[in-house]
Amino acid sequence: MDQKRISKIIMFFLFWTLLTPLFAQKGKPSWINQRPVDPGYYIGIGFASKQNNQKDYHKIATDNALSDMASQIRIQITSDVVQMVVEKAGMVEEDFKSYVRSSTRAELEGYELVDNWENDREYWVYYRLSKKKYERLKNEKLNKAKSLSLDMFKRAREQDRNGNVDKALLFYFQAIPPIEKYVNEPLDVEVDGQQLYLFNEIYSSLQRHLSALKLKAQTPELTGKLGKPLTSPLKVLATSGKAGAERPVKNLPVRFEFVRGSGELIKNAFTDARGIAKTRVLKITSTENLQIVKATVNLSKLINQENPSIILKGIINSLVVPSTRFMIKVSGLTAYIETTEINLGKKVEIKQLEPALKNILGSQGFTFSDSPSNVDFMIKVKATARKGAEVYGLFSSFVNLTFSVTDMHSGQEIYKNVLEDVKGIDLNYEKAGFKALSNAAKTINQKLIPDFLQKIQ
Repeated sequence: MDQKRISKIIMFFLFWTLLTPLFAQKGKPSWINQRPVDPGYYIGIGFASKQNNQKDYHKIATDNALSDMASQIRIQITSDVVQMVVEKAGMVEEDFKSYVRSSTRAELEGYELVDNWENDREYWVYYRLSKKKYERLKNEKLNKAKSLSLDMFKRAREQDRNGNVDKALLFYFQAIPPIEKYVNEPLDVEVDGQQLYLFNEIYSSLQRHLSALKLKAQTPELTGKLGKPLTSPLKVLATSGKAGAERPVKNLPVRFEFVRGSGELIKNAFTDARGIAKTRVLKITSTENLQIVKATVNLSKLINQENPSIILKGIINSLVVPSTRFMIKVSGLTAYIETTEINLGKKVEIKQLEPALKNILGSQGFTFSDSPSNVDFMIKVKATARKGAEVYGLFSSFVNLTFSVTDMHSGQEIYKNVLEDVKGIDLNYEKAGFKALSNAAKTINQKLIPDFLQKIQ
């Protein structure tokens, strides 16, 4: 092939390469480069890259188009109640708008595909939705939501008149989800000949009921012991009504939790027919002398939803919920400590293990007795130091140690451990033995005592 022919082929390919994008660009429909304007329709145009989204580019483009369409739907928030809920929930107005917009996007229907276009790299889609059709469908949904909410609201009022506070609260909360996506819309309804703004009325009814509720600790002051259960249950009385005319509230969910100190307890309970909810502290795990358990009306049990919306969460956060407290005076556990310390065959007069044990356990709330009677635990430690070797004028000794704890209430040995060959080095064997005993005391405090405390806690 001559040079002239090769040059023509090269020029042809260069020419075609330059023209191909122009042809492709020319083939794009006008609605991609210039957005259509139609006063009767909401327009949604979506794009997806085929290179980055080879499998689901159709869905991505459609989602983008619907989001584009939803962003054109004007959202107005004028309700003072909505503003209050937004603030109480720690939100800003734009976050609320985003929630309503995403809800609008999720519920879009009635839209139609106008056109789509694609090449090797791009996929575009064009949807539209009649504004009249959207308004009609939205009003149908709004009316249905108001109807469902109003039905729950009327049931709540009926239970209210019958004195069933628990059921009234339940129905008031159930009246919120149907309309939570429409709190920025007119929600006026007629009830018993009165025009009411439904969301406002539900909210104020909830707060009125919660304000009338009272929780009272039946035994506000209790005594307990570290690592042990409380002998008495925590009892709360729930009442509703004006002073002098209170009546017990049954089936009310109450949540118990430590707000100072810590322990294991049954967190949730319901009031019985007498209005009493009770729980038990199974074990106190904090060494604080004064601990507090708070009992609160558990609104999460009333709404009965695993993942409430940000609107419902905002309402819950803004409501003033009744509560009461229990004060628990906690005393430390008691122990009798018996140590045997032998250094090179001789009993040690000035012990090292016992004071170290008392120091670390005392910091955990333990008190000590000179007698094993009437204590919670008996701790026995036996440590024996023996000679090691001498190297360059330095002498070593080694300690073997057993550590045992008996629960004096059950008589069972609940913890046992051993330490072997704990080393000490000094200028003679006797001093090395004392050094080994001192090192054994440190090891007890660092390893054995934490294991023991974890066992009892």
